[in-house]
Amino acid sequence: MPVCVSSSAPSKVLDPEVAVNKEEYQVFEELGRGRFGTVFHCFQHRGLRLHQNGGLGEEIAKLFPNLFGQPSAALVLSDSHVPPVNQKLKISVVLSGGQAPGGHNVISGIFDLAEGSTLYGFRGGPAGIKKCKYVELTSDYIYPYRNQGGFDMIRSGRDKIETPEQFKQAEETVQKLDLEGLVVIGGDDSNTNACLLAEHFNFGIILFL
Repeated sequence: MPVCVSSSAPSKVLDPEVAVNKEEYQVFEELGRGRFGTVFHCFQHRGLRLHQNGGLGEEIAKLFPNLFGQPSAALVLSDSHVPPVNQKLKISVVLSGGQAPGGHNVISGIFDLAEGSTLYGFRGGPAGIKKCKYVELTSDYIYPYRNQGGFDMIRSGRDKIETPEQFKQAEETVQKLDLEGLVVIGGDDSNTNACLLAEHFNFGIILFL
């Protein structure tokens, strides 16, 4: 069973490992760190149906019996104001794979939308889930990384969660932190890992990418 290790950062100061290499990470103050104005409307629609595709749907249903046929969520641009999430949730994010420009702003956007909720960040990618290494992401912690490219806020990793033991470790971590949502931020390979985790976590937790 993993032993959860929590850490924190000084107010409005870069993570020490990033601060040491500030020039390398190209942290530019003039870019600004405001809240985000673009609004999306989220709605549900019927999940993908692939039964007509030469039996492909049947194969996918065998691999992902808990996920196949579930409703999907879609995002469209909206001119109306979408209020913050009213329900107070416990959510965690994990950065997965190589560096990308939007990782920090995805986390910032989640924090802004779920105002008042508890947001954790697993450190070092999927390995942080297995080892239960996390930090609570507060306004002060997130501030230095707003509108800054990269995956430096909680750092990323290329680890996989694929063996029964690793799935068990991830499940214990999620239950120990009493999470209601886990957001996986990454690319196509991370999407596969998120799908496998979602199939395994058949007890209410929602995974996003």
